[in-house]
Amino acid sequence: MKQKGIRLAFWFCAGLSAAAFLSVLALELPQILRLMAAVLLGGVLLLSFKRRALRIISLLLLGAALGFGLSYARLSVTLLPSEALSGEEREVECRVVELPELYDSSESVVVRLIGDNTPSVRCLVSIYDRISLRPGDELRCTLRFRSARVRYGEESDSLTAKGIFLRGTLKGEAEITGRWKYARLYAPLYWKEKLLELCAALFPTDTAAFQQALLTGDKSELYENYELHTALTRAGLMHVVAVSGMHVSFLVGFLSLLVGNKRLLALLATPFLLLFAALTGFSPSVCRAVFMQFVLLTAPLVKREADSPTSLSLALALLLCVNPCSAGSVSLQLSFASTAGILLCGNALLERMNAALPTRGIVGRILRPGLSAVATSFAAMVFTLPLMALHFGSVSVVAPLTNALCLWLISFLFVGGFLTIGLGALFPALGTLLGAVLSWGDRFVFFVAQGLSALPFAAVYTVNPVYRRWLLLSYGLFAFFLLKGRLEKKEAPLLRPLALSLLCLCLALGSVRFRRNGGGMTVSAIDVGQGACTLIEQGNTAVMIDCGGTNTLANAGDTAAAYTLSRGRSELSALVLTHLHRDHANGVEKLMSLVKVQKLYLPRNQEAEAEAAILAAAGRHGTEVVYVERELKLCAEELTLRLSPPPEYQQDEPSLFVLASCGDFDALITGDGDAFQERRYAQLTLCEDVELLLVGHHGSSGSTSELLLDTIKPAAAIISVGYNTYGHPTDTILERLSSRGITVYRTDRDGTVRLTGETDGSINKESPR
Repeated sequence: MKQKGIRLAFWFCAGLSAAAFLSVLALELPQILRLMAAVLLGGVLLLSFKRRALRIISLLLLGAALGFGLSYARLSVTLLPSEALSGEEREVECRVVELPELYDSSESVVVRLIGDNTPSVRCLVSIYDRISLRPGDELRCTLRFRSARVRYGEESDSLTAKGIFLRGTLKGEAEITGRWKYARLYAPLYWKEKLLELCAALFPTDTAAFQQALLTGDKSELYENYELHTALTRAGLMHVVAVSGMHVSFLVGFLSLLVGNKRLLALLATPFLLLFAALTGFSPSVCRAVFMQFVLLTAPLVKREADSPTSLSLALALLLCVNPCSAGSVSLQLSFASTAGILLCGNALLERMNAALPTRGIVGRILRPGLSAVATSFAAMVFTLPLMALHFGSVSVVAPLTNALCLWLISFLFVGGFLTIGLGALFPALGTLLGAVLSWGDRFVFFVAQGLSALPFAAVYTVNPVYRRWLLLSYGLFAFFLLKGRLEKKEAPLLRPLALSLLCLCLALGSVRFRRNGGGMTVSAIDVGQGACTLIEQGNTAVMIDCGGTNTLANAGDTAAAYTLSRGRSELSALVLTHLHRDHANGVEKLMSLVKVQKLYLPRNQEAEAEAAILAAAGRHGTEVVYVERELKLCAEELTLRLSPPPEYQQDEPSLFVLASCGDFDALITGDGDAFQERRYAQLTLCEDVELLLVGHHGSSGSTSELLLDTIKPAAAIISVGYNTYGHPTDTILERLSSRGITVYRTDRDGTVRLTGETDGSINKESPR
């Protein structure tokens, strides 16, 4: 009876969670109320029936009714009043609730509004002159408010999922009026700050960022190491630095080794788990894991059975009751999806592997940890793969192998990291010694990740529809064999669908490589936000012109590399930078960490800081650097590139001009070149009848002059543009293009634009997705 009661609670919590997800991700507030009334009525009517199936449906509906009601109430007191403030400038009182993020001369900090004239919600404030704020400080200041739901002109739930409903910009000076009387509650934030400092001091520079991320989930320093971050991502190991249930289980496992008594373990583990959750900022994944571990530890003490599915659904329901908008949190979705996969499939997979492979004797002791890691990895991927493809556009193929090789070691690195910090705080010399020893384990993880991520098939990128179809087909194969086994009352085979899935992947990889070898030239203007990035392909040759973008949540290098790799290309013959402004070059370092670049072409006399960073990245990756100081002609297969440098006396927006040709098809890229540079280019070159123009300066009225258009007479034009406050593309340029009958494509409306120019000069538009 207890088990039945527990499972009934599972259905109630599942209904509540489903309603919260629907409320946030799919419904408007009036629709939530109507649905709540409908499901409540249905749940009450079905409650009178005694059949178990109808009772379960009734609990689902009643849970959903409660979920809709709670979501409506929470959104009404947080989201609605916050949206009403958007666009206003108001003097407010607020309290700092998180450590500020520091930049060169500015900072951003999360505050809670506490005045009578504002809703009590959290707001992310941008401050352009640092004022060294600390959690617990109370301020009086003037803020210009914007909605947290809109980022760069598009709806986004990245902030609301964290409970932040407003963004604000500080206007004028901020007055610190005092400290909150309960400021001691923010002590874990200061402990985390100290822990990060000790980590940086005790571990060598090449491993400190990884240890910081592993122990606390703070990945800010790790993101700065493009090469390591890329390797961990492609190898499927980034989850080890996203603190979650795995880290909580490591912590409890270590405590269980020290304490044998279950009651004492429960009493000791609870404060440790709460402290760890506080150090990590009470992230959804850690809160879920702490709750489930608490239930697992305390259930036997009160003579109750710990039912993992019910604990999982109850944890999710509680988190969504606190903040329904956390349904949009990627970490929450991945955490619960991976745990559900492990609960549903983990033990079954491990049993099948143990039955198929020798697990006794010396061989068994060697294989057992690896088999457990592989089984857990595969089980976690059951529900997370579609989410990874949806949110990140990639799937790591080698993840099970890297997890088998590294997960056993991660537990030692995690526990050893905290021991090193604890000892190092008391005895710095001993802590430094332990950090140096432990770092060899970190380096082994790096070695495995970098080695396997370098394989051309380490990850596939679902921007290419071929790989999306492969993923759907793989799930279909497993579902077919599972259903077949159920109907025949046999154990469903695992190796057959796995082998067929791998075979289909090989065919998909082959088809992508085969389809790229057409005779014409393909020009892809990749959607990188307000920026420029153009991939030119012809046969086995691939060249990229510029790689930068602003006003977007994604790094331009990530976006460009994902698109290039999805086309079956892991190497660029050349990367040409027309100039080094951020919107044309801020993705270069990330791109080089993902795609091999043979040669880098760029003009001289550019921004010194940007140039130094790019040259350093080129040096690390063995890329040859060529400065374009006179006109260059590059030839590869049937593709010809002509690079024309800006005049030495050009001060305003000096850019390389690039003319790409294949047969009778020509494409001209002018970077941010202005009308003066266009006129000089038209006079000095015999450039006529260009079929495709990449419009200069994102459609600014200072470029794409009438003289240039009348000289080259393009049939089509692409404007690479994103959300901006400059008015790009201007009406003047749009009118100038349309009056000449030029077909116009825009990346802000059309996404990535891919055009294929045949050798006879004709243009065909392809769908990039």
